[in-house]
Amino acid sequence: MSKSTEFYDLVVLGGGPGGYVAAIRGGQLNGRVALIEEAGLGGVCLQRGCVPTKFLLEMAGSLKTTQGWLDSGLFDGRIEPNLSKVMERKDAVIERLEKGIDYLLKKNKVHVIHGRGKLNGPNTLEVEDQSGEKTPIKAKNVIIATGSRPLTPQIPGLEGEGVITGEGFLDLTEFPRSVVIIGGGPEGVEFAHILNIFGSKVTVVEMMRQLLPMEDAEIGMELEKTMNRAGIQVRTSSKVVEITGPVKQKRIRVSTDKSTEEPEEFEADTVLVAAGRVPNIEGIGLDEMKIRHNLRGIDVDAGMMTSLPGTYAIGDVAGRFWLAYTASEEGIVAAENAMGLNSVVEHRVLPRCIFTKPEVGTVGLTEQQAKSNGKAVKIGRYSFFANAKGVSTNHNEGLLKIVAEEGSGLVLGVHIIGPDAAELIHAAAIGIFMNVTLDDLSKMLFAHPTYSEGLREAALDALGKAIHK
Repeated sequence: MSKSTEFYDLVVLGGGPGGYVAAIRGGQLNGRVALIEEAGLGGVCLQRGCVPTKFLLEMAGSLKTTQGWLDSGLFDGRIEPNLSKVMERKDAVIERLEKGIDYLLKKNKVHVIHGRGKLNGPNTLEVEDQSGEKTPIKAKNVIIATGSRPLTPQIPGLEGEGVITGEGFLDLTEFPRSVVIIGGGPEGVEFAHILNIFGSKVTVVEMMRQLLPMEDAEIGMELEKTMNRAGIQVRTSSKVVEITGPVKQKRIRVSTDKSTEEPEEFEADTVLVAAGRVPNIEGIGLDEMKIRHNLRGIDVDAGMMTSLPGTYAIGDVAGRFWLAYTASEEGIVAAENAMGLNSVVEHRVLPRCIFTKPEVGTVGLTEQQAKSNGKAVKIGRYSFFANAKGVSTNHNEGLLKIVAEEGSGLVLGVHIIGPDAAELIHAAAIGIFMNVTLDDLSKMLFAHPTYSEGLREAALDALGKAIHK
């Protein structure tokens, strides 16, 4: 039996970091707003992605730091993590943040509807709850924020037991003794660090020539070095071609792009797939409503509107940037436009962070991108190896690299692998946003001892004036 139809100014389909932010913004603009969410508030990012993995990375980092001091001989003993307690704490973090989102939605008078939503007519949606009961909803505007799910490559044996995704990793009750990770992008290398520090033997297989294929080549190579030093095996220019064997006795055949080399075989308890994500575009009425889309996602304009007037798409399902914070910004823009404003998305300066140990933070053009754009560049580098704070705190791996335009000295990109890189990169992002030059950076005073003084040192290096080199 169907319920009577509800009417809203704005309905948001999906409660992830894009969807719930869009709903709140719509409420701030005095709209009557509903948010449809099938699972938990916060979406994959909070429930099974960014937040729980960053918690585990923080636990792993703390373990690595503590064990590093113990290994130095300054203290006696060894730390043994309790995985069940770690996972309980992870769940508590998720619960606390989900309650915070629920509070904000209520504060802004957003009506949360639990169920699976689908567009089924002009300005019309239908929500099916867990019991199968369907509720029709009318909406003046709709924002699609259904997110994405893990990509499953076409590899024989990948569908077998003992193969998990990153989301499945968060349900583990014990870490595997050994694991092969398919994919050396941000997700793959983060999981590699967690598993390695918690005692698993880890191998990462990446098809491209470097880890983090979308980032500066020098950063990818430096990350590989730090992973090798930590005991993580890395195979770049390689791909998994077959998986055989039962659970905890997996045999993984890996071929390289060198035709003269025979495929290599690894044994592992578990295979973890981190080969990217695909948008959740199925079953939400796109074809029925003739909304333009492809395998990459839904087509949108600068205001996040789809080919159907009054219907917007944001976040992973829009296929532009696959990041929680870009989804949130797109959600704000879409909600403002739905409520009669005229907003566009600003993605000119986009910091990117990978929470490995050490961290990676990048913004702007890589050296390779700048050169392919026809720009003559100056490069400045600073090694954390001799950084005073890094040496004193036992965190002195990595480097900071500045890519600047020859002549003007305009900073085009900054790429960091090192301590607190995910925080430090935002100072660089502000600089790029404000059109900072090498000369500007070289004259700025940074406190000592800090990691951030590496920004000035790298600028001085690009100008041929480096002091600590």
